[in-house]
Amino acid sequence: MLKLLEEMPGLIALEEDRARGERLLRDLEQGHRSWGELGSEERRLISGALIELVRERSLSLRFDDPEGMVAFAKVGCVLAEALDEASYGGPVVADVCARAWAELGNAYRVADDLDRAGAAFGRARDFATRGTGSPSLIAEIFYLVASYLADRRRFGEAVEFLELLEELHLRRGELGARARVLIKLANIRSQANEPENAILVYLRALSLLDPGSEDRLAAVHGLAVNLVEAGHYGSAQHLLTSNRRLYRKAGKLNQLRLIWLEGKLAFGVGELGKAEGKFNTARLAFLRVNQTFDSALVSLDLALLYIRQERRQELVWLVDQMLGTFRTLGIAREAIASLLLLRNSCEQKRPADVLRGQIESLARLLPELESRRTARGRSAL
Repeated sequence: MLKLLEEMPGLIALEEDRARGERLLRDLEQGHRSWGELGSEERRLISGALIELVRERSLSLRFDDPEGMVAFAKVGCVLAEALDEASYGGPVVADVCARAWAELGNAYRVADDLDRAGAAFGRARDFATRGTGSPSLIAEIFYLVASYLADRRRFGEAVEFLELLEELHLRRGELGARARVLIKLANIRSQANEPENAILVYLRALSLLDPGSEDRLAAVHGLAVNLVEAGHYGSAQHLLTSNRRLYRKAGKLNQLRLIWLEGKLAFGVGELGKAEGKFNTARLAFLRVNQTFDSALVSLDLALLYIRQERRQELVWLVDQMLGTFRTLGIAREAIASLLLLRNSCEQKRPADVLRGQIESLARLLPELESRRTARGRSAL
């Protein structure tokens, strides 16, 4: 904190220069000035102002254009490292660079290039150690690194980062930020196949959120999923019934995830006809919007239903469809081999418990295989 206070003049100067640079950019956009009219000092101010604009543009592309997100984040790193240390001080510039490299690491993560993401986060850490020690910057980097570690399936390390981050927000009295960290922590517990632990963390998060919080749906859905996984069907149904309005306002994909979850709930309580209808609706709808991986996961739930009803011929048909989907996705040979084994076991009329075990093993394996596949594919570019 003392170091941060010592660097306050540089931070103030940076913010003032950004504001001046943004005014110059508006003048250029509106035709009041031309680039040729600008002096060297004005061009320097514009370069500084562009850092935040480039960052915002990068973040805006995270759902639709991961490669574009990476491209803009790279520009942000170049602009950050070009800042004048004489004007702002080395630690202040190091903070800006640390944030820029952390954003690039996250962009690589979103684009499924986990090797480059790790390298970028390493650069962010190096800059942060030379920075002001800003708690908000540390919190931002910790959160992004935890997401990266979870994608690497290094759940224990991700949990450690998030627990440290929750403690930081607790000390600073930041309820909303603390709730978001808890949602992320609960999600990682869920990924690690710890539904009971995930439930407890989701409940802690919900206790901190205002009713109108934009993070409420993520907490509600995650809690409901883990309640179903843990066999608490009545609690899951009550939660969904009382929060259905959140899904109606949250877009098509979230509505499809609700249908999928309703299928899981119906399957858990033995309403197999309803479950089959929900699974087929979600599976086909995910395919129509090019969410092929989610469609494949729904297919595994449908396969479990077919096994319970001893509908082996339909299971073989479904496995053949899944094989086509997995090959289209380029998922690793382990998954293809598992599906071929499942098909063979079905044709040989092996016991239902054997088939169920094979599907459940594949469901646990798929997320890791998908992460490895996309990481390798993007790294080759």
